[in-house]
Amino acid sequence: MKVVLDAMGGDLAPEATVEGAALAARDFGIEVVLVGDRRVVERELARNHAAILPITIVHASEVVSMSEEPVEAVLAKPNSSLHVGYEMLKRGEGDAFLSAGNSGATAMAAMVILGNLAGVDRPAMALPVPSGRDHALLIDGGINVEVKAFNLVEFAVMGTAYARHVSGIIRPRVGILSDGAEGFNGNDLTRSAAVTLRAMAPDINYIGNITGRDINRGTADVVVTDGFSGNIVLKIMEGFGSFMARELREFLGAGLRGKLAYLLVHKRVSALQQRLDTSELGGAPLLGVNGVAMIAHGSSNARTIRNAIRTSAGEALVRQVNTEIVELMCKIPPGARPAIRPAGERIGALFNLLRERLVRMEAAPSK
Repeated sequence: MKVVLDAMGGDLAPEATVEGAALAARDFGIEVVLVGDRRVVERELARNHAAILPITIVHASEVVSMSEEPVEAVLAKPNSSLHVGYEMLKRGEGDAFLSAGNSGATAMAAMVILGNLAGVDRPAMALPVPSGRDHALLIDGGINVEVKAFNLVEFAVMGTAYARHVSGIIRPRVGILSDGAEGFNGNDLTRSAAVTLRAMAPDINYIGNITGRDINRGTADVVVTDGFSGNIVLKIMEGFGSFMARELREFLGAGLRGKLAYLLVHKRVSALQQRLDTSELGGAPLLGVNGVAMIAHGSSNARTIRNAIRTSAGEALVRQVNTEIVELMCKIPPGARPAIRPAGERIGALFNLLRERLVRMEAAPSK
């Protein structure tokens, strides 16, 4: 497997990305292509003594910063490490693309350059979250803030395919995140999506609504929600993980009783902290695009990048996932499908609107 890595993406790039690439190449033997400013990347590789590792560099003269508006960044910087990396993937010069940079721009560039899978309206980010004894898949994790009922249905389809082929769950349980488990809870959006998902049995194992407290109980294998709610859930979990770790350190480090308690429970506590540690999970797949696109957290350190590369290299199964997504999308009842324009037409219309916006911005008098 060859992983194409955006060397310039992330709060800690390029130091963390290059070091992470060196760790992945050294520990797992994964071939990595670093895309970014050649001079800067070569300097970082020298610091990591990576001369004999299976790492190559492809130069990209532009960088998309974390603060840039995603669509404008995609339009205005065709020579960015994002563009160059995705173009390599599209040409078959890599098996997966990974970036810890601007997640909105990363997703937008994937949709523009790779295109969506047949029948897919909105690609979505799928993230593993602690659940029961393993992890559940939360989709969408923050890409689609506003959605329609059909989008929740396609998120369920994509999550089902991924959980089946990557997590090895034959009949993954799918639940829609709502304010109550009863069928009358939720809103028009979730209730409409539920009707369609019930009609898709047995292809989709829809179990009904689940609440926020059910996510970590192992009630569902795939948790479907819009990106706005999904991102809030993820941030709460990250915050609680940090809070718990801090409280445990203070409790177990205070006095003789705390130290004795630590000797008894430190293995279980360490295992729990590891499950809550996002750096151990690495990247999250952007499902619904025509290729393997992985997104890592913007604050990813070298260890996170290392693990994200390992995850990306294991995503050969996503080829099977993409095949099944297309097959399952065909099984959505016709009445639940919106009129989706061809990908090229949709992207062209989007770009025309954005170009008009940029022209208006440039023509506006400065204050």
